[in-house]
Amino acid sequence: MGKPKGDALRSKARPSSSSLAASLLPSGSAAAAVGFGGYVGSSRFETSISNEDSAPFMDLDSEVAQHLQRLSRKDPTTKIKALASLSELIKQKKGKELLPIIPQWTFEYKKLILDYNRDVRRATHDVMTNVVTGAGRDLAPHLKSIMGPWWFSQFDLASEVSQAAKSSLQAAFPSQEKRLHALNLCSTEIFAYLEENLKLTPQNLSDKALASDELEEMYQQMISSSLVALATLLDILLREPDKASSANVNSESKLASKARALAISAAEKLFSFHKCFLNFLKSGSPSIRSATYSLLSSFIKNVPEVFGEDNIRCLAPALLGVFRENNPTCHSSMWEAVLLFTRKYPQSWVYLNVHKSVLNHLWQFLRNGCYGSPRVSYPALILFLEVMPTQSVEADKFFVNFFKNLLAGRSICDSSSTDQLSLLRATTECFLWGLHNASKYCDGPNPIHDLQVDLIDKVLVKILWADFFELSKGSIPPIQRKSAETLGMGNSFSYLQELGRCIIEILSGINLLEQNLLSFFCKSVQESFLDMLQQGNLEIVSGSVRKMIDFLLLLERYSVLEGESWPLDQFTGPLLSKAFPWIKSSELVDGVKLLSVSVSVFGPRKIVPILIDDIETSTLLSVEKGRDMSPEKFIKVFQEIFIPWCMDVCDSSTAARQDLLLSLLDDECFTQQWDDVISYVSNQRHQGCNNLAAMKVLLEKARGEITKRGSGQELNQRVGSRPEHWHHKLIDSTAISLVRSSLGTTTSAAQFLCSVLGGSTEDSSISFVSRSSLVLIYRGILEKLLSFIKLSPLCSFNDICSSLIVEGIEFDSSSTVDEIVVAKFAAEVIDGSFFSLKALNQDATLLSTILSSILIIDLESRMTSLVDDTQYESKEKIKDRNLVCDFIHGVCSKMDNQFWRSIDYDVRKSSASILVQSLRSVVLLEDDLQPCELTLLCASRMTEVLEYLSLDQSDEENICALLVLESDVWPMWVSPITSASINTHGMPVHLCELKKSKSERFVSFINNLIMKMGIHRFLVGHKDDGFASQAWFSVEILCTWEWPGSNVQTFFLPTLVSFCKSEPSSGGLLNSIFDILLNGALVHGEDETVSLGNMWIDFKNNIEEIVEPFLRALVSLLHTLFKEDLWREENAMGAFEMLTDKLYIGEETSTNCLRIIPFIMSTMISPLRTKIKSGVSGKDALLPLEVLLINWLEKSLSFPPLVLWQSGEDMQDWFQLVISCYPVSEKAEEAKELRRHMSNEERTLLLDLFRKQKQDPGASSIVTQLPAAQILLARLIVIAVSYCGNDFNEDDWDFVFSNLKRLIQSYVVLSTEPISRLAIVADGNAPLNDESLNDQDSRDTGLPSEEKLRLRDEVSCMVEKLNHELLDTDLTAPERVQTFLAWSLLLSHVNSLPSLTQGRERLVQYIEKTANPLILDSLFQHIPLELYMAQSLKKKDGDVPTELSVVASAATHAIMTGSSLSTVESLWPIETGKMASLAGAIYGLMLRVLPAYVREWFSEMRDRSTSSLIEAFTRSWCSPSLIKNELSQIKKAEFNDESFSVSISKAANEVVATYTKDETGMDLVIRLPVSYPLRPVDVNCTKSIGISDAKQRKWLMSMQLFVRNQNGALAEAIRIWKRNSDKEFEGVEDCPICYSVIHTVNHSLPRRACVTCKYKFHKACLDKWFLTSNKKLCPLCQSPC
Repeated sequence: MGKPKGDALRSKARPSSSSLAASLLPSGSAAAAVGFGGYVGSSRFETSISNEDSAPFMDLDSEVAQHLQRLSRKDPTTKIKALASLSELIKQKKGKELLPIIPQWTFEYKKLILDYNRDVRRATHDVMTNVVTGAGRDLAPHLKSIMGPWWFSQFDLASEVSQAAKSSLQAAFPSQEKRLHALNLCSTEIFAYLEENLKLTPQNLSDKALASDELEEMYQQMISSSLVALATLLDILLREPDKASSANVNSESKLASKARALAISAAEKLFSFHKCFLNFLKSGSPSIRSATYSLLSSFIKNVPEVFGEDNIRCLAPALLGVFRENNPTCHSSMWEAVLLFTRKYPQSWVYLNVHKSVLNHLWQFLRNGCYGSPRVSYPALILFLEVMPTQSVEADKFFVNFFKNLLAGRSICDSSSTDQLSLLRATTECFLWGLHNASKYCDGPNPIHDLQVDLIDKVLVKILWADFFELSKGSIPPIQRKSAETLGMGNSFSYLQELGRCIIEILSGINLLEQNLLSFFCKSVQESFLDMLQQGNLEIVSGSVRKMIDFLLLLERYSVLEGESWPLDQFTGPLLSKAFPWIKSSELVDGVKLLSVSVSVFGPRKIVPILIDDIETSTLLSVEKGRDMSPEKFIKVFQEIFIPWCMDVCDSSTAARQDLLLSLLDDECFTQQWDDVISYVSNQRHQGCNNLAAMKVLLEKARGEITKRGSGQELNQRVGSRPEHWHHKLIDSTAISLVRSSLGTTTSAAQFLCSVLGGSTEDSSISFVSRSSLVLIYRGILEKLLSFIKLSPLCSFNDICSSLIVEGIEFDSSSTVDEIVVAKFAAEVIDGSFFSLKALNQDATLLSTILSSILIIDLESRMTSLVDDTQYESKEKIKDRNLVCDFIHGVCSKMDNQFWRSIDYDVRKSSASILVQSLRSVVLLEDDLQPCELTLLCASRMTEVLEYLSLDQSDEENICALLVLESDVWPMWVSPITSASINTHGMPVHLCELKKSKSERFVSFINNLIMKMGIHRFLVGHKDDGFASQAWFSVEILCTWEWPGSNVQTFFLPTLVSFCKSEPSSGGLLNSIFDILLNGALVHGEDETVSLGNMWIDFKNNIEEIVEPFLRALVSLLHTLFKEDLWREENAMGAFEMLTDKLYIGEETSTNCLRIIPFIMSTMISPLRTKIKSGVSGKDALLPLEVLLINWLEKSLSFPPLVLWQSGEDMQDWFQLVISCYPVSEKAEEAKELRRHMSNEERTLLLDLFRKQKQDPGASSIVTQLPAAQILLARLIVIAVSYCGNDFNEDDWDFVFSNLKRLIQSYVVLSTEPISRLAIVADGNAPLNDESLNDQDSRDTGLPSEEKLRLRDEVSCMVEKLNHELLDTDLTAPERVQTFLAWSLLLSHVNSLPSLTQGRERLVQYIEKTANPLILDSLFQHIPLELYMAQSLKKKDGDVPTELSVVASAATHAIMTGSSLSTVESLWPIETGKMASLAGAIYGLMLRVLPAYVREWFSEMRDRSTSSLIEAFTRSWCSPSLIKNELSQIKKAEFNDESFSVSISKAANEVVATYTKDETGMDLVIRLPVSYPLRPVDVNCTKSIGISDAKQRKWLMSMQLFVRNQNGALAEAIRIWKRNSDKEFEGVEDCPICYSVIHTVNHSLPRRACVTCKYKFHKACLDKWFLTSNKKLCPLCQSPC
C-alpha cells in the first residue's frame, strides 16, 4: 500500500474556491497527502470505450502492454516503476502512434488517481502530461470521460499530486480560454462525477478489506477534494461575464450560457439533496468543514436564490455559531462564510439566541487566542462588529466583555510578537470604532456621551491602562528612549511597548474625536497616581513611578514627535505640578528620574514653570501658564532651587538628581548654568560630600549628555554637543594638582582623573580638559610609571629606565611615598583613560614613552614566571609589585590592531625603537633566568608588538638593524664594522665564558625572531652592497654554533639556504660569509688540535666535533652549499684558488692553513673533480688542482712510513690533506666516477705512497703503536683499495688483508672486561659502578642523570645517528660492518653488567632514549624472511633452507649464551651469509637484553605483511629459547622473603606471584605470549584477600607496567614490583602522577618534592608533566615548581 497513515501533515492553508476562480486553476495547494485506495461505486469504472476496445491490451505495442498490465498490481513500487517506464515510452511516440494507447490509458487513469499511495498518483499525472502532449487533439473523443476525475485531481490534498495534475491540464490546454472552454464543454460530466463522489460513505468507498481509520481518511480526502472542486467550478462558471469579452463568438457564448444554466441547476439540486450541506458542516474532519465553508461562500456569492427563508433559518445557528470551530485551518474560509452570510442575510440573527449561540462562543474563541489563527481572525473582528446588528446586544456590557476576552487571549499569543501586534492593532481599531459608532447603539447626545465615557473608564482605564501598569514592573527592562530596535528584546517587553502604543493611539484618537473625553482618562490616571504616592510602601510607590516613566518615554516616541500638545497640557503637566512637592521631599530615586524624563521629553523651560507653580519663593516671579519661562527667571530658579537640591546631599539618589540637573541645562542658558554647577561643586565643603567623587559622577553624566546632544539631527551644532563646550578652568586645575601631588594617589583621585580624561572605552574619548592640561597630566603619570620601572628587581630594567627618561621628567629620590602605591595609582588612571592616549598623537615623544613604559611593565609581568621569588628579601613587596604588573598586563590587552592604527606613525616607530632596545637589554643582562624561556618570551613579545605597530618594510628593517647593534658582549666572534674576527685570547677565562653565555643567549633570541619574522628582516643591508653588509651577522650565528633551544645545523643553515634559494641576489652574501669565515679560520687555525675524533669528519653527523668555531662554521657552510646546489663547480674552483693562495707564504707553508685545509678539501673535492673533468685534458694541460695534488702526494712520499712515525713529527697534517682529497663511496657507480677523475700520475703516486707503508721486516722493533698512525694507515688503505685496487699485486692484497684481519680480531679484546667498559663509555663520564639499586634506597640518592652518560664517539655515531642511507648500502658495505660490530659490542657489554645495578640501568636508559631503531630494520635486510615464508607454506618442519637455519641458529645461540662473539670471530672474510648470521645473533641478543625496546619498534611497524613474517620468525626460532631462559631465571631467583613466593608452569608459560602481608594477599598470574617479547606479557589477578578493589587495580597495573617496560629479565621486573609493594607497606608514598613508588622505567624513587604541598614525585614523571602541560606547576596544588 501507500505511505503509513498520517505520514504527512495536512494542509493549514488549502486553496479557496475564489482563488482558483481567478485563475481557473490554483497556483499551488499546500495540502498534505492522505492516501486512498481502489474505489468501487455504481459506475466508477465505466469507460468510454466499447467492449471490443476494452479487451486487454489488444493491438498495443508489447512493451507498452506489459507496463499497462503491471499497473494492476497491488504493490505501489511496481506501479511507480511501471509508470516511469510508461512515461518514457510515451515520450517517444507522437500523434497517431498514441491512438491505440489512449483508451486503455484513460481506463487505468481513472483508477490510478484514486490510489492510496501519493507517489503513484503523482506519477500518474506525469504520464498524463506526456500523453496529452503527444496526443494533442486526438484526446478529444475521450475528454468527457476523464474530465471529472481530472478536475477532481486538481484539488488533491497532497500538494505535489495536485501540482502534477495542474501541469497535465495546462499541458493539454495552455491558455486560460481553452481551459474555460473545456470546463464549459464537460460541465455535465464534471458535475455528475462530483455529485457521485458526495454520495459516498466510508462503508461503500472501497471493496478492499481496510481498517476503519484508513477508510475514514480516504473518505475525508474524497469529500473535501470534491467539495473544493465543486466550489471552484461554481466560481468559474457562474462568475459575472466579462464586458470586454462581449465580442466572443456566439457559439462560445451559447456554450457558456448552457454551462451556467447547468451549474445553477446542479447547484440547486445538490444544495437541496444535501440539505444545505449541514452534515458536512458538522463533520469531524477539519478538511471537510473548511471545504464546506468555502462551498457555502460560493453558493452565497453565486447561487443566492437557493437561500430561502427556511434554509436561512436552518443555516443561521450553524454559521453564526461557528466560533466553536477550534481548528485554525478552517478559520479563513469560516470568516469568509460568516461575513458573507451576515451581510447578505442580516435577518438571520433573529432566528437564534445571540447570547447563547453566538456571544458565549465568541468570548471563548477570543479567550483562546482565536484557537491559533490570530493573523486571520483578529483583522476580521472589526468587520464582524460592522455587520453585527446593534439591537442584538447591550452596548456597554458587550464592549466590556468583548475587550476583556480579547485581551485575555494575549497569554495564548505570548510566543509570537507578530500575533501580539495583531491583537493590539485589533484592540485599537475596535475601541476607536466603538467610540465613533456609539450613536449606532444609543439615541441622543447624553446616552452617546455616557457610552463613550463608560468605554474609556471600563476598557481604557480599567483594562488597558491597568494591564500596562501591571506589566511595567521591575522584571521588565525599562523602556529606552527612541530605540525601536528594542522591540525584539523579548515578548513581554515588546508587548509592553505595543500596549503603550495602543493606549497612546487611542488617546490621540479620543483627542481628535472630542478633547473633553480625554480629560476623563487623564483625571482618573492622575488621581490614581497621586493616591499611590501617598502610600507608605516604597516598593509600590517606586513601581508606580517607573510605570509612569515608561509611559512618558512611549509618549515621546509615538506622540510628542508628531506635535500633539495634549501629553503635556492635559496629562503630564497637571500630574507633575501636584507630584513635585512630594518628589522633592521624599528624595525617591525613581521620582527624580520621572522629573528627568519629563524634562528630556518636553524641555526644561516648559517643565520648570510647572514644577514651581505651587512653591512660594520670594525671589521668583509668577509665570504665565502655557508660555516658556524667561532666561533670567529660569537661571535664577536653577541656581537657587535645583543646584542645591541636586548637589548638596550624597545619598542613593545623588546620581539621579545629577541626571536631572544636566537635563535642565537649556541651550540658551547652557554656559552660565554649567559654570554655576562646576563652581558650586568645587566650593562644596559644608555638606560632608567628597567633591572629587561628586565631580566624577557629574562628569560621567555630562559625557552621556554630550553623546545625547550630539546624536540628533543638528549634529555638533547644538550647545553642549561638543566636549569643548564643557571645559572649565576649575576642572583643569584640579586634575593637574592631583597628578602632581604625592598625596593624591587615592582611588577616588584616580577615578576622578579617569572621568576627566575619558577613554575608558574605545567609543568614550570625550575629555573635559584642554590639550595643554592633558599633556601635563600624562607627564605626571609617566613620571610615576618610570619610577616604578627604575625600582624593578630585574637588573635590566634600571638600564631600560635610563633610556626612557625624556625632557622634563624628574624623579624625587627623597620622596617617601611607596612606589607601589604610586604605580598602582598611575596604572588605574591609564586603565580608566586608555583610549584618550590617542589625543597625544601630536606629542610623539611623550606618547611613545608612555606606551613603551606600559609595554615594559607588561614584559616584567610576563617574566615573573621565570623569576625565583626566594632570592628577594621582601616577598610581600614583590607580591604587591607583581599585582601592579598584572594590572598593567590587563591594560596591554587593549592594545590591539585597531588601537595601534589610531596612533600616529611616528609614535609607533618610536615605540618600536624603545621596545627593541629594552628587549635587547633584558636578553643581554638577565643572567639568572632560564635562557630558553626568556628568549622565547622576548621574541614572542617583540613580534606581537611589531605586528600591531604595522610599520612599513624599511622601518621594520631598521628596527631589526637596531636590535643587532654592537655592544660589549655582542657580537662574540665578528666585528660588524670591519668583519674581522674578534680576538678573545687575552680575556680572562671567566669573562670569556660570561660573554659567550650572553652571546649565545642573544643568538637564541635572534633565532626565535627569525622563526617568527623570517630571516630576510636581518639580512637586508644598504642598497649599494645588497646583502653583503650583513654577512657578519650570519657569520656570528654560524660561529656561535649552538645556543639555548637550537643550533646551526637544525635551524639556521636550513633557513639561510631557503632564503638564498628564493633570493637571486644572495650570491654576494654567500661570498662575503665565506671570506669572513676563511680569514677567521686561518687566524684561529692553531686552535684546532688534531685528535682521533676529528681526523676523519663524517659530514652527515660529526661536523660539531671540530672545535674551532670559524673552521666548524666554514666546513658546515660549504657542505650545505654544495649539497643544496647553491654552489657548483665554478664556486668550488674560486674557493680552492683562494685557499691555496693562502697555503704558502712565500716559500714557507702556512701552518694554520695546513691544519684547516684537509677539512675544507674534504668538502670541496667532489665539485672540484667535476670541474677538472669538464675542462681540457692532456699531459701539457694540467689544471691547478692536479698540479697541487701531485705536489701534495710527492710531499707525503718524502716522509717515512706511518708505522715508523714517532710522536712530534709534522707528517700528520700532510697525510690528512692527501687523504681528504680522495673521498670514498660504498656505491659502485660513485666509486667508479671518482676513479675516472683521477689522472694516471696521481694514481701512480698514490700507489707508491700505499706501498711505502709496508713494514720492513727488519724494522719490527720500532713499529709505532700510536693510534693516530693506525687510523691514518687504515684510511690510506681504504683510499688505495678504492682508487688503485686494480693495480694491486699479491703482496699488496696480503698487506691489506693482514691489516683487516687484525682489526677484526681486535674486537675479541674490546669485548672483554674491563676493556669493553673503556671501549664503550667515553672519558669524563661518571663511572658505571656495580652498586645495587636496593643499596641506593637506603642512602636516599637517585640515579645519576642519564644526560651525563656519553659513549665514545666511534660507538655513539653508529648507535644514535643512524640514518636511512644505511638501508641503501650494500649488504657487506664497511659502514654496515662497523655498525653491526658496534651494536654487538654494546649489547655484549650491557649483558655483562649485573642486573639491577646502577651501571646497567644507566646504559639501558641511554639506549632507550637515544638509540635509533633503524638498526632493527637493517638487521632484517639480512635475515631471509622470504625463505621462512616459503618454508612455512610447505609446512615441512624438517626441510629448512640452509641460509635460514644458519641465521636461526645464530639467534638462538645468542639468546642462550648472551653473546655474539662466536659469530663475530667467524666474520672474516666478510660475506653476505656471515653478515646474515651476525644480524641474527644481534637480533637474538637484543631480544634478551632489550625486550621492551624491540617490542616498541615492532608495535610501530606499519607494514602488516613484514610484521607478520617477523613475528612468525621470532615465534618459531627465538621465543621458545627466550621463554625457557626467562622461566629458568625466575625459578633460580631468590626473593628472600616469606611474604612473597613465585611458582612457574613451563607447559602454560605462566608465572604465579603470591604476595601476602598483614593478613592480606593476592595472586598475580603472569602469562608469556608465544611470540614473546614482540607481544606484551599478560597479567591477571586470580585471588585477592583483604585488598580493596582500588589497591588491587593499582597493583595489577603496576605489575603490568614493570614487566612490559623491563629491558632485561622478567625476574628483575618481578623483583622490582615486589620491592615497590614493600615500600608501600613501609609507608613510602607513591608518586601522585604514576601511582607507583618505584618508577616503572628508571626504577627511581619519588624525590622531587613540591615546596607547597610537600608531595614527592619521580623526576621523570614531573618532567613529562611539565612538557605535556606546558607549565611548571605542581600537578596537585598548582603552585609553581
